[in-house]
Amino acid sequence: MGHPRGGATVAIVALTEDEQVVLARQYRPGPGRVLLELPGGNAGGDEPVEVAAARELLEETGYEAVTLEVVMQTYLASYASHRRYAVFARGCRKVDEPALDGGEFIETVLMPLGGFVQHVLGGQLTDADAAFAGLTAGGYLKPAV
Repeated sequence: MGHPRGGATVAIVALTEDEQVVLARQYRPGPGRVLLELPGGNAGGDEPVEVAAARELLEETGYEAVTLEVVMQTYLASYASHRRYAVFARGCRKVDEPALDGGEFIETVLMPLGGFVQHVLGGQLTDADAAFAGLTAGGYLKPAV
């Protein structure tokens, strides 16, 4: 397929009302293992980032957020024009079963916030930059003074 060009992807830091992080447990071919990751995916065409985030969160996990906020934009990589967005979602609650594509095998896992910070720092997440952006936007990490 070559290097990605254009388009946008979203990664969602989704918190429930009791501060559990909604994660997607799935096999990742790069590391060759099952990882607990941020829900997310591709935005379609001219689909607004927040709309894509809400759709991906619902499709992958069955969760819906009260609020969604774009907290970071970056490039997928230095060789790509593909944009990546971190979205912070608050007040998430399960409203449906996941609606997965035929090739998707995803299990929804809730992780306490403190455990999630350790999970991110432990190098077990492919969207660590988005995780840090979401945690910072939520006030759970603060820049050193």
